[in-house]
Amino acid sequence: SERVITSVDSEEERGWADIREKGVLRVITSNNPASYFMWRGELMGFDYDLIKDFAKQHRLRVRVIVHDTPSSMFAALEAGEGDVIAASMTVTPERQSAGWSFSERYLEVNEQLIGEAGESSLDTVEGLAGRTVAVNPETAYYDTLKALQKAGGTFEILEVENASTEMLIDGVANGDYDLTMADSHLAAMESTYRDDIAVLFQFEPAKQIAWVTRESQQALREQLNSYIKRGYRGLFYNVTYNRYFKEKKTIATHEAYRVEPGRDISPYDELVRSESLKYGLDWRL
Repeated sequence: SERVITSVDSEEERGWADIREKGVLRVITSNNPASYFMWRGELMGFDYDLIKDFAKQHRLRVRVIVHDTPSSMFAALEAGEGDVIAASMTVTPERQSAGWSFSERYLEVNEQLIGEAGESSLDTVEGLAGRTVAVNPETAYYDTLKALQKAGGTFEILEVENASTEMLIDGVANGDYDLTMADSHLAAMESTYRDDIAVLFQFEPAKQIAWVTRESQQALREQLNSYIKRGYRGLFYNVTYNRYFKEKKTIATHEAYRVEPGRDISPYDELVRSESLKYGLDWRL
């Protein structure tokens, strides 16, 4: 069974032995189509399904703690709100130097430049000259672009605070932004149900996606790494990956009914919201 919370009901920096004793793995994540979302009352997401399978193998229940940004997720981890971050986090030198402790990679992706449909692809990164790329400054994309600027790139970075990749892709499609960036699996997923965007350039080399723990959680990290090594690109992994990133019909259905910020959950949102306040409940549940 699962429990979802958006505020802290306990703060405890737990190790693997404590997690096993309590029988609960507290997972910090964010609401996005790659990691975690609600669809017709069902909790879903690539990250969520993998970490839930890990927990199931160790007879643990999953408790989900939702945060919006990488910095808030890491702060929650450091504060002991949760045990692991499962939110499609890219391994970067900047994050490692800031104290993020990553598991083995469970996904490899390439960052891609996204423009409007019909635009010509760029042969080299020099083709960015004079363009503007909109990104959230908390993402790994921002670090990539800053490094390119430092190396002599003559393009502009438009910092859009708190924006999700999906929001920025929408902005490019609508003409609000010139260009943006997305990981290849997210771009592939978006492209399965929309034809108003195009991948203009792919950055190399590939980036690694991993789960995040506190440095002190060595035993938990070892268990996560063991799970990844056993299951990476195995049957469960491949079926789960295809479900979220390759099957066009499934992806389109998920997108149509996905509960996310800015969308109604049901026609009764206002009624449920007002009543839940009386009892201190999260109306979104």
